[in-house]
Amino acid sequence: MKRFISIFLLAILCHSIHAQDLTVVYVGGKVTSVKNGKNEKINVNSKLTKATVVDIPYEGKLDLIDEKNKKRYSISKPGKCDIATHISAAGNSTMELTERYLAYLKNQIGSNDTKSKIVHAQVYSDYATVTREIQVKEEEEEKEQKLKELDKLTPMERVLAKRELNHKRHNAFRDSVIKVHLDFVRKAWNKHDVNEALARPVFDEIRPLVMKDNGNTTNKLKIADWLRGVFSSKKHKEVIVQAPTRAEKEQPTPLFDIEKLKESATSDTTYFPFEYCGTDFKVRLDETKRVNIGKVNPDRIADVLGRFSSGKYDNALYDCIQIRKEHNLNDWAYYKMIQTLCDEFFGKGTNESVLLAGYLCYQSGFCIRFASTTDGSKLYLLLNSIHDIYSTQYITCGPNAQKFYIFADEIPKAFMVCDAEFPKEKGISLYINTPLLLNTNQGETHVIHGFRFDNDSISISINQNIMKFCDTYPASQTHNNELTRWAMYANTPLQPDVKEQLYPQLKKIIEGKNEVEQVHRLMDLIHGIPYEYDENIWGHDRAFFAEETLNYPFCDCEDRSILLTRLVRDLVGLKCALLYYPGHLATLIHFNDEVKGAHYIIDDVKFTVCDPTYLGSNIGDEMPNLDTKGTKVILLD
Repeated sequence: MKRFISIFLLAILCHSIHAQDLTVVYVGGKVTSVKNGKNEKINVNSKLTKATVVDIPYEGKLDLIDEKNKKRYSISKPGKCDIATHISAAGNSTMELTERYLAYLKNQIGSNDTKSKIVHAQVYSDYATVTREIQVKEEEEEKEQKLKELDKLTPMERVLAKRELNHKRHNAFRDSVIKVHLDFVRKAWNKHDVNEALARPVFDEIRPLVMKDNGNTTNKLKIADWLRGVFSSKKHKEVIVQAPTRAEKEQPTPLFDIEKLKESATSDTTYFPFEYCGTDFKVRLDETKRVNIGKVNPDRIADVLGRFSSGKYDNALYDCIQIRKEHNLNDWAYYKMIQTLCDEFFGKGTNESVLLAGYLCYQSGFCIRFASTTDGSKLYLLLNSIHDIYSTQYITCGPNAQKFYIFADEIPKAFMVCDAEFPKEKGISLYINTPLLLNTNQGETHVIHGFRFDNDSISISINQNIMKFCDTYPASQTHNNELTRWAMYANTPLQPDVKEQLYPQLKKIIEGKNEVEQVHRLMDLIHGIPYEYDENIWGHDRAFFAEETLNYPFCDCEDRSILLTRLVRDLVGLKCALLYYPGHLATLIHFNDEVKGAHYIIDDVKFTVCDPTYLGSNIGDEMPNLDTKGTKVILLD
């Protein structure tokens, strides 16, 4: 009897688990459930279980929410079987949800506002026709509603309301530009082969040396010994170096007036929440804005882009641009933020996510191209940059053979690429002109002691959300000059919270000292950071932003030099450059005081060698056995 009861309870439990409710939040195409051999229409907000048999037609789609397990299932692969089998099939996707996302969905499903509530009165199969029908219907309903409201207004209010109602007419330029672009999208698809990625430069680093003094290391040298080294009579042949071209730092901007865009945006108040680099964002984008592309072809892409351009997504575009401004997102951070938004809304890597991301990018001024696999199964977003990006495959197109980079895990050998340009589009810049403003998530505190002056020490903890951004940042060069790759890191300003922690400690260390002494104490602190090759830590050469050098337990010569130039420029106010020897990177500093030692003349200005990797060295000391004939200079801002 006990055995029977146990089996019975287990069966009930299994049935309960298997019969767990799934809420339908999106239906695309004629998706039906099968009960007693009959097909029944599935509507948004219907409750199904994993045992429910559903029939997904060609180019249909069904999105379900499992609230208990915090998951969203997106089923688009055709077939008739139970939902559990659909979920496990290749081609369908599962997305982990947060409590915040679930709260957003509950608000959408239970909303009393018919405009923002998830409602699909009809289920369609002809997507191109549906797109036009929905757009026209929505515009007519909106116009009719506003006309009804006019009767209740005063004459002045009526004038203002009519002005708002006719805003699209006043924005004829934008509409005409979009129309021309979409017409081109339908025609401008051509096959392009994928090019091999530009390889990262091989940088065979020279191991750091400890400076010798009468056969002994200079560790714990007295200040008097150090001063004699600084003002020694050592001479160095003056080398005149031609500075490399500086890369432009201008960033893409939207073609259209942001204030006009703000005026054209509706009063939608339903916000879609998402997270990028540990920072919470939200844009006005609700479940009624979901689309289903189906198989990729030029007409479908143009139809959906037309829907995006109808004004219904202006709020989302405006909010994205405002997020960029408020959080100082550079081009790369803005692109990754948009990608994160679209992936969370539609599902990571889905064609719908790629298309909306591309739309928001080109409306923001970015030069992008859409591409698809030759069989039309998958859509890709290609991104143009003013930089040559390492380790990233690309295609070239257009009369100027522009490079468009492919940031994806699986890349085919050839694409069908839409060559349609958008007016005033501009390749992204990887420069970071202002510090990113992301939420704070402080990491462990690191303590750094001076190499010779071990009483000098600093403690610092770095915002790990900034480290998340740095992990995605692509290494690159400009003007076919591989040395410029370090300038991107060295010219990036320190984060405000790092300055607040670090600079009072450093100012106390250098207080009351002349500029030569100040630089040497800063250099000695960096001498105290443990050294390790990038190859051993990351598997390839990787330059650090200044924050990364302060965050990680190890760094190499390029990281030390980048950090030193940042500290010297900010705290001492001296001009700096990076000095490249084959296999090594050091620092050049222009002192106002007379300093002897190894130096270089750049545009008639004397820069003295300061090597943060030559442990225990003085200002003006060069590491021995370096190829000084092969030196090159990277000027910094």
